[in-house]
Amino acid sequence: MTRKHLRRLLLITTLLNFCLTTYAQSDTVSGNSCQSYFEIKKVNIHYSYSVRNQTHDYSNNWDFDGDGKTDKLYFIGNGGAHLYFHLRLILSSDKKIRDFPFLNLDMPCLGEIAELKNAKFYPPPAFPQFVVDNFATGGLGDNANDKIYLHLDKYSTIPSELKKRGVTSRYLLLYYDKREITIKNFIG
Repeated sequence: MTRKHLRRLLLITTLLNFCLTTYAQSDTVSGNSCQSYFEIKKVNIHYSYSVRNQTHDYSNNWDFDGDGKTDKLYFIGNGGAHLYFHLRLILSSDKKIRDFPFLNLDMPCLGEIAELKNAKFYPPPAFPQFVVDNFATGGLGDNANDKIYLHLDKYSTIPSELKKRGVTSRYLLLYYDKREITIKNFIG
């Protein structure tokens, strides 16, 4: 084999190696991932993003059903050119998949409760779109379970599924009550 052939072979091997490495990493590195945001904000939670499945996985951080075990929480992508992600919950108490295809966010990066508490007005700010806390507010019974705040995209209309439940706002609070997930207007 000539030197010229060896150089070509080396170049091809290097390029293939680069492509395979890039492809292997593409399942964890994406513009849709919140990982770098969490690193900058020093947020320490269980989190991963799958490019292949377009899924933000926040499982094993919170207990929504109050059974003392952490639950699974996902935001699943819709496959569109501009991705929207809908909420999926799987509670440890019943392992039932609860999909909420009408609850769409365009970037479900976990925010902090302080960002909502510092807002000096209602409605809350555009970001964060997603916060988990026990929201010790009235009207939610006495449970101290974790609850989910969602702010739906400002360009979307309130889905009919929510209107049927008496929801009139894009600012929502979801919580576990009587073996179901209840969705209410977030009052602040």
